[in-house]
Amino acid sequence: MSVLSRSAILQRNEAVLFSAVDDGTALMDIESGQYFYFDDVGARVWDLVDGARDVASICAALCTEFDVSAVQCERDTIGFLQKLSELGHVQALS
Repeated sequence: MSVLSRSAILQRNEAVLFSAVDDGTALMDIESGQYFYFDDVGARVWDLVDGARDVASICAALCTEFDVSAVQCERDTIGFLQKLSELGHVQALS
């Protein structure tokens, strides 16, 4: 699997159900039956994966909302999205 680029536009897998909880988001992959939990930052990344934004835009939004440098944000966000892609929870449109 290739590494996601800053210009990749991602969309969520429709087979992954999700719901906001008190301090994050809970996901269930209905194909595998696995459950996942994202804290508030992971939940915000999940919210921003809308099929319209590229990775760079997601990182820019996160930098305005959280106390994080652009370099750190990009590294962490790409790593997180890469893992979601490997799990099949998101896919790149471009």
